[in-house]
Amino acid sequence: MGRFPARLLLLALAGPCIAGKDLEMVRRVRGGALTTVCHYNEHKYLQSEKFWCKELSDLECRTIVQSSPTAGRNSLNSPDARVSLKDLEIGWISVSMTELRVEDSGIYWCGVSDHMKIIPLKKIKVAVSYEAPMRLSAKKGDSISLNCSYFMMDDSRRPNNFTWCKMITATRCQPVVSVEIDQIVNMRERTRIKLDRWNRVIIVTLVALQLRDSGEYHCETHLQGSTVLLKMITLNVLGLKRGKENTSKTRM
Repeated sequence: MGRFPARLLLLALAGPCIAGKDLEMVRRVRGGALTTVCHYNEHKYLQSEKFWCKELSDLECRTIVQSSPTAGRNSLNSPDARVSLKDLEIGWISVSMTELRVEDSGIYWCGVSDHMKIIPLKKIKVAVSYEAPMRLSAKKGDSISLNCSYFMMDDSRRPNNFTWCKMITATRCQPVVSVEIDQIVNMRERTRIKLDRWNRVIIVTLVALQLRDSGEYHCETHLQGSTVLLKMITLNVLGLKRGKENTSKTRM
């Protein structure tokens, strides 16, 4: 534990290198698992320490598991038995996380620590949803309703609000409508969100669907400053075929 604060500082100093790394998106459902591999220069860093950490802020990353040559290729002193790191010694690190929880969501890094220098290898955003993803199709002009379940950890970790948002980039979800825990229902333009506290369900209704409504949506809540993904929904709005549209106009 004595080395942990230094690790945070070194990651902060490596900020310019970190900022240039591409972000990889990984989506999973709670209870699932993920495995990722990270490549390093085996000629330079074969004998260096490898690590897997979770980003706390733009300047800090908490080490979850690490390996070192003195401990062999496997994880060293991992406090979480669900996480393992293996140095394959051929220029690749393998990291596995099992029995995923919604609170495992966040941004992770794998990297190399060499002579007090941090070399970031890969940046990964992990989104663990409470429910399995859903795919929906509907025709233009139709209305649809769907449910998202939520959970209550305890009185100190009660969700304050719920948000229905649409993914506009690989990592950014733009809010469409939100509802407070004591508000019950809210509506914005063609989207309504309703809270059923008895059954712990959020009911989202979209009316007069348009082709531009197609895309990926998230049901999200917020606990102690962190965003929790409840469900991912992919919506495909289908337009009328030209032949059918012309036929209906002729009949009218």
